[in-house]
Amino acid sequence: MIFLRYTLSYAAVIFLFVTGAVLADPRSQFEEGLVQYRSDNWEQAVSIWENLLEQGYESGPLQYNLGNAYFRLNELSKCLLAYERAAKLMPRDKDVQANLELVRLSVVDRIEAPVRLSLWNWIDTLRDSLTLRELSGLMQITGLLLAALIAARWFVSLKLRSIIRPLLFSLFIAYIVCMSWYGWRHTLDKNQYAIIMTEKADVYSGPDESSTQLFSLHEGTRILTREELTDWMRIRLADGREGWLRLKEIENI
Repeated sequence: MIFLRYTLSYAAVIFLFVTGAVLADPRSQFEEGLVQYRSDNWEQAVSIWENLLEQGYESGPLQYNLGNAYFRLNELSKCLLAYERAAKLMPRDKDVQANLELVRLSVVDRIEAPVRLSLWNWIDTLRDSLTLRELSGLMQITGLLLAALIAARWFVSLKLRSIIRPLLFSLFIAYIVCMSWYGWRHTLDKNQYAIIMTEKADVYSGPDESSTQLFSLHEGTRILTREELTDWMRIRLADGREGWLRLKEIENI
C-alpha cells in the first residue's frame, strides 16, 4: 500500500537542525511518532510531529509522515498541506509525488491550467528537480573548483595548462548554468502558494463581504497568493481567475 512504503523507514529520519542543536531529542521524538503511527495512534503521532514543527525542526520526511497520519485521520486539507511541504523539501521523491497526486483526486475543485507544450512541462520538471539549498551547494562547489583550477594554472607546466584550459571552460559554463538556475528558482520560489483549509471558501471581487461573490473554492484546493490586506488575501487560480478570500481560510505551503 503506497502510504506505508516510506512511512516506517528509519533511513528517512533526517532533520534540518539549527546550528548547535542536539540531535538525540528531536530524533527520539520523531521515532516515538513512528511508534504511535504503527500502533494506529494517529492522533498521538500528529501531536508529536506537530510539536516538533513548533520547535522549529522541519524536514521532508517529517512532513511526509505527518501527511500520512492526517490521511489516516481523513483530514484532507492538512494532509495535502503536509504533502505539498514535503514535495518542496524532497522534489525528487517518488513516494511523496505519488501520494500527493493520489490525495489530490479527493479535492472537489477541478481547476485546469491552460494547455501547454510538453516541452515546457519537461522544463518545469527539470527546474524543480533541485531545491534552492542543493543549487546553492552545487554553485559553491563549482565556484571553488573553478577558483582552484585558475590558481593551479600558475603553478603547472605549459603542457598541463593546455589540459586545464578546456576544464576551466567547462567549469565556467557549469558555474554560469548553476547561477542562472539558482536565480530562476529563487525568483519562482517567491511565489507563495497556499491550501484552502476550510470546507468551503467564498471568493469575492474585493476585500469585503459586501463586494460581489465571484465563486467558491473547497477544502484542499491549491491557490497562488498575491496580496494581503488586513484579514483578506487576493488569490489567483491556475486557470487565471482571481479574487479575494478571508486570510483565516488558507494556510501557506
